[in-house]
Amino acid sequence: MTQEGELHGPVHIQPCKEAWESYLKKFPECDIHLAYEAGPNGFNLTDWLDEIKTESGIDIVVDVVAPSHVPKAPGKKSAKTDKRDSLDLIHAVKMKSYCPVVVPDRAKREERQTLRTRQALVEMKTQLQNQIHGAVKFHGIQPPEGNSFTKKWLRQLRKNIQAADATGCLTIAVEPLLTVLESVSLQISALN
Repeated sequence: MTQEGELHGPVHIQPCKEAWESYLKKFPECDIHLAYEAGPNGFNLTDWLDEIKTESGIDIVVDVVAPSHVPKAPGKKSAKTDKRDSLDLIHAVKMKSYCPVVVPDRAKREERQTLRTRQALVEMKTQLQNQIHGAVKFHGIQPPEGNSFTKKWLRQLRKNIQAADATGCLTIAVEPLLTVLESVSLQISALN
């Protein structure tokens, strides 16, 4: 962060809008340029700073930089720490040698999260189907004819498992997989 051309940082501020607003008020009538590394907390800081800018009129430019795009000194291979990373970022801002990422708006990020969730559920469904096929195969149970994993197919599979289950343990072992599979399938349909 710069004040009258001076760099301020690295700074550690609690991850909440109020803490940032309080900190930024220490720099009245300054043009503030803030850069931070993209991380696991998403783009909440960018959202907060945009709100602060709108509400208070503080002039803030915010750049989010991918960690892989923060220039490092040649031959520098030290362990990553927050302090070292922030100093590298301050140097990059000073030298204007970084490439900020485009921050999608909140609606776009939420849409992307929906797609990521759906993809994770599809992968989970495939794993469950493979586990069910493996258990059925391992115990020599004939899978039903027709399209796999339709409601009709699953009903018949349950009957085939029960018919081949001498102790009742196989039904107890496979039924949770079938139940979770049906639940995951419903969630995928809902997301579609």
